[in-house]
Amino acid sequence: MKVNKRPIDGNCTVTEPTTRLALVDIYKIECRNWVDPENKGISLYSVYIVSTVDGVKTPLLDIKFNPTVPHITDLILPPGIFDVMVHIVDKMEAYTVYTAKTGMEVLMPTQEQVEAANVDGKIAALSGAGNTALLTMVIAAQASVSAEEL
Repeated sequence: MKVNKRPIDGNCTVTEPTTRLALVDIYKIECRNWVDPENKGISLYSVYIVSTVDGVKTPLLDIKFNPTVPHITDLILPPGIFDVMVHIVDKMEAYTVYTAKTGMEVLMPTQEQVEAANVDGKIAALSGAGNTALLTMVIAAQASVSAEEL
């Protein structure tokens, strides 16, 4: 019997925008240099945020691995303080859990900032483009911002 080994040797980093606003700003995540020790290949990166307040783990998206395309992906987040976690999954489904960022604070935008961001237009554009992952993040962030405004 052979045990499948986990992916190794890579990293994932999160780039925060200067204002760090929920719903309004675009964060970036990049994963690079992950290797499957058995050379079967990496299949995907699953990105999560984990609330440092209550420990709730929220899946954001799955990024399919492509060895020729950089893995820099947009994220739109709800307000809160989060750790950003990535599961790097190989083709035999072994995975490594990597902490890309700890204690990342995403700030609550003002009503004016939300209006200036044209969230409805963003939702329409993402829907029309078929970008369901980012569309889901925008809708979830919008719900969180609306809930906190009440």
